[in-house]
Amino acid sequence: MDAQDGRSKFAIMNEMASSSEKEPLFRRPRIDLWNQFENPADSPIRSLPDLVRFNAKHNPSHLFCVQAKASLNGVAVAPTRITFLEFHQAVRRCCRWINENVPNTTAPALTESGELQKGPSVALLLESDIGLFIHLVALLSLGIPVNFLRFVASRTVLLTLGRVSSYP
Repeated sequence: MDAQDGRSKFAIMNEMASSSEKEPLFRRPRIDLWNQFENPADSPIRSLPDLVRFNAKHNPSHLFCVQAKASLNGVAVAPTRITFLEFHQAVRRCCRWINENVPNTTAPALTESGELQKGPSVALLLESDIGLFIHLVALLSLGIPVNFLRFVASRTVLLTLGRVSSYP
């Protein structure tokens, strides 16, 4: 034990050895939804896609989330660790997929006469995993408004969809 701080020599050596492997400190974003900034470089985070881009740039190796997985044939599957950079890359891939595969996806825009022209609605039917959030951020990144509706299925709907064979 070190007389000064009560740590063992092993703990001190272990800390010194791992200090070079530590990831950089997390950089906190500046979020300001109300003020206008003349210089875009001074602009804070104003939307969810801005926040995703900021963290991919400044905190790429930091953990964004841990996605649990269902067991496979009764064998436990390790959860997947997703960094901010990996999440951003998944959002970019999803944006590309939406642009290539979903017809007429356009952000709302003003016409020449000054009227707001809305694009078609997009519905997401996904399970509640990271894929839902990736699609949400991708749609917002493309300028397509998103409205979440919580759908609680009735027994009849669930039976019709074949998701359950009996209802308690």
